[in-house]
Amino acid sequence: LVKLRGVSAVLNKYYSKKGSKPILLRADEAVRESSNLEIISKLKSLTEESERLQNEIGSAESLVKTVGKLLPFKGIDFSRLKTKTVDYVIGECPKEKFGSLKLKLEKMPTKCNLLVPDNRLSNLFLLVYDRKPDFSVESVLGEMGVHVFAAPAGMTLPSVMFTGLENELVRKKARVVQINKELVELAKNNGRKIDSLKYSLEVAADRAEITSKFGSTNSVMFLSGWIREKEYPELQTLVAEFGSNVHLEESPASHDEVPPVVLNNPSLGSPFEFITKSYSLPNAVEIDPTMIYFITLPLLYGMIVGDVFYGIMSILIASWFMKKFQNSYVMYNVSKIWFYSAFPTILFGIIFDEWFGLGHVAFLNYVGSWFGVTVLHESLYHGFHRMKEIALLIAVSALVGIFHIAMGLILGAINEWSHHRKHAYAKIAWLGVEFGGFIAVLSLFFGLLPAEIGFGSIGLLLISIVGLFFTEGIVGVIEIPGLLGNILSYSRIAAIGVVGVIIAELLNEFILPAPSQGIFALILFPIFIALHFVNCFIAMFEALIQGGRLNLIEFKSKFLKGGGALFAPFSLRSK
Repeated sequence: LVKLRGVSAVLNKYYSKKGSKPILLRADEAVRESSNLEIISKLKSLTEESERLQNEIGSAESLVKTVGKLLPFKGIDFSRLKTKTVDYVIGECPKEKFGSLKLKLEKMPTKCNLLVPDNRLSNLFLLVYDRKPDFSVESVLGEMGVHVFAAPAGMTLPSVMFTGLENELVRKKARVVQINKELVELAKNNGRKIDSLKYSLEVAADRAEITSKFGSTNSVMFLSGWIREKEYPELQTLVAEFGSNVHLEESPASHDEVPPVVLNNPSLGSPFEFITKSYSLPNAVEIDPTMIYFITLPLLYGMIVGDVFYGIMSILIASWFMKKFQNSYVMYNVSKIWFYSAFPTILFGIIFDEWFGLGHVAFLNYVGSWFGVTVLHESLYHGFHRMKEIALLIAVSALVGIFHIAMGLILGAINEWSHHRKHAYAKIAWLGVEFGGFIAVLSLFFGLLPAEIGFGSIGLLLISIVGLFFTEGIVGVIEIPGLLGNILSYSRIAAIGVVGVIIAELLNEFILPAPSQGIFALILFPIFIALHFVNCFIAMFEALIQGGRLNLIEFKSKFLKGGGALFAPFSLRSK
C-alpha cells in the first residue's frame, strides 16, 4: 500500500481522474496484482532519469551562461594559456575603472598582458601574466573591487564549447520531453488500475484496523457503535440473515454519552458547511448553523463592499479561484463563499447607487460622453449614499448587529430548552436586556419613540437584569457591557465600506479617463481599471474576514457551545 501510494502520487501529475472511479477488488487479489506490477520499476527508472537530466540541464545552462561571456575572445584557446610559467585570470571591470586597472598592472612585479574584447560595451577582460612565487594577481584585483571568475574546466575555444553545450542541452531537453510523454502514457494506461489497487488495499487496511478494535472473549466478538435512526431497521434486517450467531441490541445513550453529529445540508450550502466543520462543530443537541451562515455571511459581505461592478468583479475573481483551487478543500470552499457573496454585493450596490464609485447618472453619462451623448438628465431612483449618510449608516449597522445577535440568542434558547431550561431562561433574559436597552435609547435619548414606550422598556430592562442575575449570577450582570461591545462591533460594516467608497471616489476624481484627454486617456484607462481592481480586492478580502468574524464570534457565541464529533461511519465509498 505504501508503494502504491508513492506510485499514485507520481502518476497523479500526469493522470486526470475525471469520470474515472476506482474498482474495489478483494484484498488477496489486490495484494497479488500489486506485487507483480511492472510499472513500479519502469516508473522508478523514468523518474530517476528525468531527475538526473534536470540536474544536468541546470548545470549545463549555468555553463552556457559562463561560456557565453567568453565568446568575444575569438580564436583564444584557453587550454593553452596556463603553463608552468604563465597563468591567467578572467574578470569584469567597470569602464570607468579600466584606466586605474592598467596603472595598477604596470606597477605589478610581474609581466602582464591585458586583453579586452573588441566589443566596447563589454566589461570583460583577460589578463595573462608570468607566475611569481608568493604573489597572487587575484588578491590585487580583489582590492580594486574587480570581479574575477574561472573559465570552465576543459574549455578550449569558447565558441566550440558553447556550441557543444547548446547541442547537449537540446538533446537532454528533448529526452525530458520524451520521458514526460512516456509518463503520461504510463499514467493513462495504468492510472485507474493503480487507483483501484490502492483503494482496495486501503479498504483492507481499514477493515483490519476496525476489527482490531472489536471486543472479544474466547468464543464471542462484540462491538458497539452509533447508527442513524432511519438506518437501524436496515441493520436489523442485515443481522437477521446470520440467525442465532449474531445478536443485535439497541442501547440508549447514557447521560454522559454525546452522540456524533450528522450534518444534513443541501449541496448549495456545502461551502458554508466547511465553516461549520472548521470552527467548532455543533454538538448533537444544537442547531446546525450552516444554512444561517448561507444567508448572513453573504449579506454582511454585500453591505460592506456594496458596489455593482465590484460585485461583478467578485464573481469573476471567485470563479477564477474556484477553477484554480478546485482540488483544495479550503480554498475551493472559500472561493465559493466569495462567489455566493457577490450577488448581495450587486444588490447593495444598486441600493447604495454605487457603480465603480459613481452614481448611476454619473456612470451612464460618463459612458455616453465617449459617444457625445447625455444618457440621463435626472436620476432613475435615489440611492442611499454612504458618504453623505455616514451617521445613519452606522445606526443601520448597529441595528443589523442587534437583530443578528438577537437571532443568536433565540437559537440559543431553542438549543437549551429541552436540556438546560435554566440556560434557556438566561438567553431570554439577554434578549430582554438587548431590546429593553435598545428601545429605551431610541425613545429617551433620540426621541424616535414615545416616552411611555421608553419607560416601559426600562421596566423590561430591569426585569431582564434580575432574570439574568438569577440564571447566570453576578457574572452575567457584569457581562452586560460586553453585549454593547458586541453590537458596536457591527459598526465595522459602515467603517470598512466607507473606506472603500472614499478610495473609489478618489480614483474617479484624479484618474478617471476623459474623452478630452485623447491618447492620454488610453494610457490612463488600464491604470484606472487596475487600481479599482486592487481597491475591489482589498474590500472583498476585508469583507470576507470581517463578515466571517461577526458570524463566528459575535453571532455564534450566543447559541453554539460546539465540541461535537462528526459522524464518520465505517463504510466503503468510491472516491
